[in-house]
Amino acid sequence: SRVIGRSPPDTGHERCGGRISPDTRVPEAECERKQLMSEQTIMRGPIVANLHDDWSIEIEKNRLAGQVGSLGRIYAPKMRRGGLDFTFYTVGGDDVMFTSDPDLQKGTLRTIAGLEEELKVTSEFRVCTTADDVRRTKEDGKLALMLTVEGADAVGRDLEMLHSLYALGLRSVILTWFRSNCVGDGVGERRGAGLTNYGVEFVQEMQRLGILVDLSQSSAAVIEDVLEMSTEPVIASHSNASAVHGHRRNLTDEQLRGIANTGGVVGFTVFPAHVGTEPTLDAYLDHIEHAITAIGLEHVALGLNIVVHTADEAQRFYERSAIEYSTLALPGVEDIDQFSNIGVHLAARGLDADEIAGITGENLMRVIQKAVR
Repeated sequence: SRVIGRSPPDTGHERCGGRISPDTRVPEAECERKQLMSEQTIMRGPIVANLHDDWSIEIEKNRLAGQVGSLGRIYAPKMRRGGLDFTFYTVGGDDVMFTSDPDLQKGTLRTIAGLEEELKVTSEFRVCTTADDVRRTKEDGKLALMLTVEGADAVGRDLEMLHSLYALGLRSVILTWFRSNCVGDGVGERRGAGLTNYGVEFVQEMQRLGILVDLSQSSAAVIEDVLEMSTEPVIASHSNASAVHGHRRNLTDEQLRGIANTGGVVGFTVFPAHVGTEPTLDAYLDHIEHAITAIGLEHVALGLNIVVHTADEAQRFYERSAIEYSTLALPGVEDIDQFSNIGVHLAARGLDADEIAGITGENLMRVIQKAVR
């Protein structure tokens, strides 16, 4: 085990502003210079990234209700408070929940158009399509978004639609969301089948274009099929280790190793049902620590899957979809504005700054550099 009980370093000795004592304050001009250097270092520093959350659903619901501007007014401050530079942004999926439109392809296109409307009223964000785009966005002081969909029915049985969405910025597809769809079975489908014939073509075309294949929520057979045929790194954006907590949404060690063998990463989720029967931040860190041992730190990333629906909305959704009900938030990481707490606790478990930088973003950036075009 890597747990050595080391506390995170004390950062309370900044002399600018007199945090130690008035007689040790650095002159104001020197403070300004150091602050500027610090900001420049941050801008050039490691990317901090989240592979998955549900905030985009709420932002689109607000827009449809006539409340344009949630992206900049609510989401940007949360990302900045959490120390995030970059997040995957869901614009569609296998259920009406994702876009509030029963026509899933139409809903996806409308949500992308809605995001463009949001971007007109905030200067905080930029939609990125490559790793270099993400780094330039950080250097420019902006926040990076990369478009994804949660289930291939958001694309449908038409590779031309995949090409169109790629042209609009789509760079990741979670193949299935719980149930079966046009490419294969989700983990909630009893039969547990693998990729359909169309699903094989779909994955091949995704990788030819440079779109990440995301295996979270897919059936074991779909995961096996993809790992056998993949020519690029693949990811699981928000999954945990079944060796730590035996939930059907979590991944076996064999599946974790298969993803790692492609060069990919697994984003570990704080969604309580997938953390444990007694979900705590320590229990969540146990999943990460297990993965470090099982597949290597370079294949570990973070995909929090923050759920921001009300409890009533969530209950109705779970009843309709037959997904297991769970409390919605993990204490200590209830929202993305607490993302940095994870790094602090990883340091307390003995990881150094470079290792934490890998887990909190740079491992994902390596995959995007290789697989996304």
